[in-house]
Amino acid sequence: MSRKFLVMLLVAGLALTASACDREDSDEAEETDEAVQEVVEEEEEEEEAPSADAVEAADFQEQMVGSICYAYENCDNEILREGILTSAFMVVAMGIEMGGGPVDDDLRASYTELGERLEETGEETFPAEECPALFNVITGFFGVDSERLTAAIDDGALTYDAEAAGACVAHIRNLPSACEEETEIEGEFSLDQFQAVADEHEEELEAYMEGCSGIFVGTRSIGDACTHDYECADEVDCQWDAEAGAGECAEADSAPF
Repeated sequence: MSRKFLVMLLVAGLALTASACDREDSDEAEETDEAVQEVVEEEEEEEEAPSADAVEAADFQEQMVGSICYAYENCDNEILREGILTSAFMVVAMGIEMGGGPVDDDLRASYTELGERLEETGEETFPAEECPALFNVITGFFGVDSERLTAAIDDGALTYDAEAAGACVAHIRNLPSACEEETEIEGEFSLDQFQAVADEHEEELEAYMEGCSGIFVGTRSIGDACTHDYECADEVDCQWDAEAGAGECAEADSAPF
């Protein structure tokens, strides 16, 4: 499983770094036949379920973390559940320790305190009560906390679709069928167990993540200064230079961060 897929899975398609950007050609959408469009509109009117409420940028982190932790608490597949949280902590730990992105004092303190609490518990599995703290750190690291996200939007670094964000937050609570499997961890948990389960359900999990596309669309091009991936347009990442304390939009490389 690639790092990109893992990160996308961790945020359930928030794909805070990659899947959140909708790359579809808007011109193709405009070519939709009017008759087909009328059918679509009629079907939408017949739907019983109400549409998801829009989520403004200032509320995105809180709403997203709430949905992710709801999914964690209600997923019966212990291997999948534990694997996501354990891997999530590893990803953000690597990012912070290796200088994979901007980390201010508050974010580092939250990360350090979380690590200390986990060490004190001595538990082999990730405590469910720490889910909000973990994903607050993760969303902060990837720049989707309310302060960083709204600042980036105000700066014109990206556009934000509140309707897509609301749909994503609601979608995450509709758990994939993999969570219906009452799979228990036998013996000591290992990421190999998680890898096997994720590989078995890879197509389903990838489809699950598609429910969170189109939230962010970056406006920065190759060579432009950036802070987070969502600021860069097209298939481009924000390559962060820890020593310089600055980032630049560039083609993705094979480095972990």
